[in-house]
Amino acid sequence: MKPQPPAPHSSPRRLHGWRRVAIVATVTLAAAVAAYALQAQRGGSSAESPATPATSTLRIALSAEERRYLEGLGPLTVAPDPDWLPFEYFDEHGNFSGITADLLDLIAARLDIRFSYVVPRDWEEALAMSRAGEVLILPFLNQTPEREQWLVFTDALLIEPNVFITREEHPYITAAAQLSERSIVLPTGTSMEERVRRDFPNLRVLTVPTENEVFHAVSRREADMTLRSLTVAAYTIRKEGLFTLKIAGQAPADYTNHLRMGVLHGEPMLRDILDKAIASISAREREEIINRHVNIRIVQPVDYGPLLRIAGVLLLLTALSYYWSYRLRRINTVLSESQSRLQAEIAERTRLAHDLELTSERLLQALQEEKKANVAQHQFLRMIGHEFRTPLSVVQSTMDLLELAGKLDGEDGQRIRERHQEAVGRIAGLIDNALRLDRFEGAKWRANAEPLDIAALLEKVADYARRTDTRGHHIEVWAEPAVVHGDRELLDICVHNLVDNALKYSPPGSPITLHAERSAAGNVAVRVCDRGPGIPAADRPWIFSKYYRREGQEVAGYGLGLYLVDHIVRLHGGTVDVAERADGGCCFTVSLPPAR
Repeated sequence: MKPQPPAPHSSPRRLHGWRRVAIVATVTLAAAVAAYALQAQRGGSSAESPATPATSTLRIALSAEERRYLEGLGPLTVAPDPDWLPFEYFDEHGNFSGITADLLDLIAARLDIRFSYVVPRDWEEALAMSRAGEVLILPFLNQTPEREQWLVFTDALLIEPNVFITREEHPYITAAAQLSERSIVLPTGTSMEERVRRDFPNLRVLTVPTENEVFHAVSRREADMTLRSLTVAAYTIRKEGLFTLKIAGQAPADYTNHLRMGVLHGEPMLRDILDKAIASISAREREEIINRHVNIRIVQPVDYGPLLRIAGVLLLLTALSYYWSYRLRRINTVLSESQSRLQAEIAERTRLAHDLELTSERLLQALQEEKKANVAQHQFLRMIGHEFRTPLSVVQSTMDLLELAGKLDGEDGQRIRERHQEAVGRIAGLIDNALRLDRFEGAKWRANAEPLDIAALLEKVADYARRTDTRGHHIEVWAEPAVVHGDRELLDICVHNLVDNALKYSPPGSPITLHAERSAAGNVAVRVCDRGPGIPAADRPWIFSKYYRREGQEVAGYGLGLYLVDHIVRLHGGTVDVAERADGGCCFTVSLPPAR
């Protein structure tokens, strides 16, 4: 049980007791401050026993045979990766730097040896030099069956996890083996490339020359993800300012990096000597080396000013102790009231936490129900698409047979045939748009980007429109040579929907033009212009909404065509807008970034 605070009417004996406690506390605090300042002046903590050797003076005892072996071996040549920050790199003065360099300096000091560093162009050249026997040691790499063909490996210098890095919109990765239609980018020639190709055949592997390019490729959407060391990821994301990237999951346990030194196969004694030094490196030393390169520390000098004011502070605190005895009774009352309020607040927060837990459960249940409903909706749309197309095909075939048999000759027959074709086309168009929308919103389409000739695309759509148009429109195409990076099927749907709208709303025999040219901003501008009734200004903000239909429209439609156009254009990083023509009609303009 905690001791109770003194009653409001404390006796003089108890009051003097509080004074004695305050004075003792003051003296103790001042002594602690003085001791800390004196310790800082002497240069640091004295927590370690004097008998414990300092890191810089620790030496590994080698036998006479091992010393003779090292002397006869000649220079201990090392070929590090020149561009693997923060592990290995060469600074602007050509000095080998990074976490690996610090670890090797520690090993060299403890074994009383010197490493001679060779500077390769890149990691692939370092591997090639090692295979050719031009260097004795590769300093920091994972052990793989392929590398065991010419190297023997020391114990691990450093053990750390690998993590998946994606853009911020990518969902969390729980099982990489279950991903499909995803790409992963890795540095060329690494052990990670070997393992990913072997273990994840479902992923498309891309390679780039350097570690930096890996993260920029993910940021630029050239790949969906990468799998890299946690230390390298944290360092590179912060250094390069790639704050659109995130850690989206940890690799399987057997993907943990065990970074070792690789020694040529014929020198096992050198490997054993290096293992002695590696075994002497403590976890704290490894942590200090990593923090030296990854963390930002601010070290401030000790302020010795308080030492000069200690005597004055002691006198002031002694005087204040008499005042404290009076204030303590007031403070006890306030603390008691605060404790009551705190208990009430704790009770309220406990109730809110309980309500939040119930709300979370209900939300999870609602999300599960929504998921089931979406699955049922997708199944229903697929069933409707199948069941509607079969009778439509029968109806269309029947009308074709009647026309062949001459049953639809004459003006009345022609009107019946046109109405039939219009009705069948409307139903087929509705089915196509609904299925496209279902696939599009269900995230089943990804942009299969490729260089795409805009002029050829416009000619293809215009040719199809000329063959299917029954109202005698004059369809013209004028396009400057331009290439965009996009999905051929999606952009075909986009332009087709715009041309289809122009055909439906333009008077018979009127011109419809398709233009493509470079805009002043450098984008590729595609325009589809007609001589129809135009779109009132009040309706323009809503025409790209799903199922939106202007009141009083006589032309058949379902409000999905322009909705799909808007989503496809935004998927390609572009924009779409509409403007009135001076001589009647309107122009839809799609602006797309050019291929790079």
